[in-house]
Amino acid sequence: MANVADRRSPALAARAALRIVIGMLVLVIGLPSGVASAHAIVQTITPGDGSVLLESPDQVVVTFSEPMLPDALIVEVRPGADQPVPTSAAMVDPTDGRRVVIDLGPMEDGSYQVRLIARDAEDLHEVVARTSFAIGDAAPMPSPPIVASYEPVESAARWLFAGGLALLIGVMAVRERWAAGVAARPRRVRSLVVAGIALIVVGRLGILLGRMLSLGGDLGGALATVSRTADAQRLLLVVVALGCVVINELPNTAPWLDVPVRKTGRLSVRRALGWVGVVNLAVLAAWGSHSALEGPIEPFTLLAKTGHLMGLGLWVGVLAVVLVVGAGDAHWRRGLSATSRVAVGGAFLTVVSGVVLTSRLIVSLTALRHTPYGQMLAVKIALVAIGVVLGLAVARGAKRNLSYLELGALSVVVLIGAAMATATPALDPAFTQGREAATLVRPATEADDLILQARAIPGHPGANTIELRIAETRRPSLGEVDTVEFEVAGKRYEATPQDGLAFIEGVILPGGESTLATTVHRIGWTDATASLSVVAEPVAYVEPTWISSARMRTPLVLIAIVIALGGVALWAVVRRRDGSSAAPRASESEDAETGVSDTQNLVDV
Repeated sequence: MANVADRRSPALAARAALRIVIGMLVLVIGLPSGVASAHAIVQTITPGDGSVLLESPDQVVVTFSEPMLPDALIVEVRPGADQPVPTSAAMVDPTDGRRVVIDLGPMEDGSYQVRLIARDAEDLHEVVARTSFAIGDAAPMPSPPIVASYEPVESAARWLFAGGLALLIGVMAVRERWAAGVAARPRRVRSLVVAGIALIVVGRLGILLGRMLSLGGDLGGALATVSRTADAQRLLLVVVALGCVVINELPNTAPWLDVPVRKTGRLSVRRALGWVGVVNLAVLAAWGSHSALEGPIEPFTLLAKTGHLMGLGLWVGVLAVVLVVGAGDAHWRRGLSATSRVAVGGAFLTVVSGVVLTSRLIVSLTALRHTPYGQMLAVKIALVAIGVVLGLAVARGAKRNLSYLELGALSVVVLIGAAMATATPALDPAFTQGREAATLVRPATEADDLILQARAIPGHPGANTIELRIAETRRPSLGEVDTVEFEVAGKRYEATPQDGLAFIEGVILPGGESTLATTVHRIGWTDATASLSVVAEPVAYVEPTWISSARMRTPLVLIAIVIALGGVALWAVVRRRDGSSAAPRASESEDAETGVSDTQNLVDV
């Protein structure tokens, strides 16, 4: 009985250790400091873009989705022609780091555009807020959307990180599916692991270096600023995750880690730790990349981004490992056959998660055409399609050279994805408005025996023409309409209707709904009074429509669901058609353990 207890204790200890490590990783990664996002967005700005004000504003208040860095605020105020440039100063609200207050000096009547360049405290990416307004009788000048392109240094660093992660995922997957090939080339596999870890470390440090360079000025001050960001503080979590990967690559240490996680399973505690490490590296990379566009982390977007990185790893990483480990065309073919299902699953996961991410980060086809983010996405989609075609050609027996072309195309896909992670998502409302809506006409109002209706043309803040319609309900009328007058915003206007219609030009309206205190004077009869309302919506910049400016989140999510269901159906068909595939894999695993058969053949080659 004592011997049985001694044999079980290492297994129990290993399983307990695995649970503890997984729990700790989930806890520390699930509770990072600060709000995580690769890009803050502007939630509100006052005064709104296209507003018309009666008096000079004292402040412009911008609310972002996450805290801003106080030392990286730049304000630009652009007045109209022949107008002096007012003084301005910006500061982060000490009570709410998401609010930036821009104090403005005295401003003359005219049109103004205000632009704020800020950096979020999470990862120091540049965020631009804009608004425009007019004071007095001037017309507003709505400003176009400002979208930042990619940052070269950080994009290259992210590419290195993603490439290293793909290699580690590929090694893990190939070891599970092609044990004989891995056992035949242990040094090559070990070199791939070392290269993957080195790329991750260099990439992570390169990201921080890129952010330091983007700040400019004194490198010491930039280093102090970067070290305070939550992304820099998560370096420890990267080290912990890499530690799990290293443990998986040291099979001769701590033999008690080689017991199965489950008594009847094949997955050992050591390999489980390796998978925990690579998955958490993917989560850490996804955590700082477009996963919190509206403040807190969005679990759905975080899951999609993590799945995208894992899918690319299972596709690109597996292909790279098979090409490096495979010796000779015949054995390369065998490795490709053993890992093909993993690669196909990775391709499906890449496409499905990519479509979901597109639904979150591209608002319309117009945004796809007119933004750097959208243009890079279009190129990425084309390269993914090329990779799929090349993969199908290789699966149908094409030469090995096509696999290198596939790997090259997918490597560029990873590079473009890294650049997109540093660019501004195409979410500006200017890409969704399309043609301006028709002027809103308010319901008619009765005043004695008259029916009155008004509307503002063009219906924007500032100078408008008020159209008044007057209809009589009695025949003959009680008194002929002489004049009509109304008061709005402290000013009185008057006109003489003709055929029941009057136009009053030059009426200054603020934004939103305005009430017209209207009086209709009639000859030989009492005056009729009524309160009419008109609407003046702010002038918004509208990007020229390309194909469609309709929001496409829902259609893209439906497309992702269809592709995912198609992948599941394909998997089910293949499993049913190839029910005996488990036996050859078990035999191959046994050969790898005994060091004969395929392993010996590969060594001979």
